[in-house]
Amino acid sequence: MRIVATLARIGHHARMSIEPAGQPGTPAGQKPSRWLWLISDPGIALAVVSVAVLGIAGVVWMWAITGATSGVERAKLQLDALKFGFGVFAAAGASAALLLAIRRQRHTETAHRLAEDNYQLARANHQLAQDSSVLARRTQSHNEADAGARRVTELYAEAVEQLGSDKTVIRLGGMYALERLAQDNPAQRATIVNVLCAYLRMSFEPPETTLTPDTVGYEKKLARSEQAAQELQVRRAAQQILTDHTRIPPTQAEDSVGTVTAVADGAESPAIFWADVDLDVAGAVLVGWNAERCQFRSADFSRCVFHDAASFQEASLHGAASFDRAQFRDIAQFTQTVFDAAATFVGTDFGRSARFHGTRFKKIADFRRAYFHDSAHFRNAKFGADALFGRPLRMIRAHNGLGGGTQPQWGATFRYRSTFADTTFIGVAAFGGTEFHGETTIGEAVFTDPGKLFLLNALAPGKRFGDVWPTGWYLPDGESLVRQKPAAEATQPRSAPEGA
Repeated sequence: MRIVATLARIGHHARMSIEPAGQPGTPAGQKPSRWLWLISDPGIALAVVSVAVLGIAGVVWMWAITGATSGVERAKLQLDALKFGFGVFAAAGASAALLLAIRRQRHTETAHRLAEDNYQLARANHQLAQDSSVLARRTQSHNEADAGARRVTELYAEAVEQLGSDKTVIRLGGMYALERLAQDNPAQRATIVNVLCAYLRMSFEPPETTLTPDTVGYEKKLARSEQAAQELQVRRAAQQILTDHTRIPPTQAEDSVGTVTAVADGAESPAIFWADVDLDVAGAVLVGWNAERCQFRSADFSRCVFHDAASFQEASLHGAASFDRAQFRDIAQFTQTVFDAAATFVGTDFGRSARFHGTRFKKIADFRRAYFHDSAHFRNAKFGADALFGRPLRMIRAHNGLGGGTQPQWGATFRYRSTFADTTFIGVAAFGGTEFHGETTIGEAVFTDPGKLFLLNALAPGKRFGDVWPTGWYLPDGESLVRQKPAAEATQPRSAPEGA
């Protein structure tokens, strides 16, 4: 009985000592097996001792019952008892070995599971570190972008405020600050271009150049002229910023239709070039405007007053271009200019020579009511759609958003020499009601559809020399241009008016 009590106490201590709060590898919240204590050292010892005690008890009992026999039978029973005892001891050893093997296997599984958990934990920590690094970089980038945006806003506000200064130097500083800001921040270029255009649209009178001490109010006019001269420097700076940054770089090549498509010899386009600029200087006073080789997405020069020579030579205007009611006080240079969309010169006043040599009008070109005080040159120009210098015999529908319904086409006025030699007209060539006061050359032009040439009621008043009209057109009364019917047509009735 003492042995049984001792074994019970050992088992109790084993249960209390083996993983009282759980077991390695046991999922959280799962109750550990109550038989787990058997693989502990006390449990194994208890199992071995239990088997041994039971074996000894069995041997003792078997040995005791041999006393009731004698002779050979007794010896045989004693031998069996000894064999049973040895077997019991072997079973105890096997039990111990089995429990030890089970414990080693469990420890191995637990260690593997722990290693796997550590690996997953390490991966999770690594991913967390990466996420933290990405978050830190994003936060830093956001802070830098936010700081940059605030800085740009501050610089923009300061520059615009400088434009309102009454000191020329400060206004010039504001102009160049805006230029630098646009150069470093492409996203702000459209806004800054609009600011520069708005400045040019402000009221301005160029300085007087004919003042003398005998002029009435000389002192006041001189002061205003000097102030205007200073303002002119600021406006010239604004003009130069707009044209310098829209001028096609020399390293870029234009294709056959005037569009920049490649960079010569693989060179990179200079960063100074600003693409896709929309220019709106309607009503501005521009002095010495030079947009040679410039490229605009759209341009509105309506009601502009151009002082000194104005040049758009080899420029490219990809969107609508309006020069309606503009005034060119000096030479207007449009040689080899490319208009990809509608180009309108309605009511435009050309004070001196207007040069459109080799100009390409891909859409409608509208010169209704234009007034050419000096020579007008359209040699080698190409009109890819309707060319409206006057009106056809009938009323024609307005084109490309120039107005709805049907409208009369009022004629242009050429006060001096005009030439359309080698000019190509693909669409309508409307000169009805146009006035030609000087030598005129239209006869060498190319009309892809002669039926779309309208010259009836064109006027050529006064004594004329050197005119070259298209075949069949002449001045019977020295003033109104008419068309002579071919002999074959003169005897046949016509269903439509002549020239329609």
